[in-house]
Amino acid sequence: MPDILNANASPNMELTLTISKGMLGFGRKITVTAHCLKHDIPIPDPYVGCPKDAQGSSGLDLFRRALEDDDRD
Repeated sequence: MPDILNANASPNMELTLTISKGMLGFGRKITVTAHCLKHDIPIPDPYVGCPKDAQGSSGLDLFRRALEDDDRD
């Protein structure tokens, strides 16, 4: 989970860690799920964050436009 928090420190993201037993009780399986509290939707990739938050980010939009302009050259 520290890797996810380093990649995306959104205050609206809730992470849930689930630890379950492996096959025949050996080992453990760790699953992390993310949920956006602001938009009340599941987050498919916690490293990236909420897709609705990303749409509203002017900094990200500026970055996307710069990449599109670079592709046209």
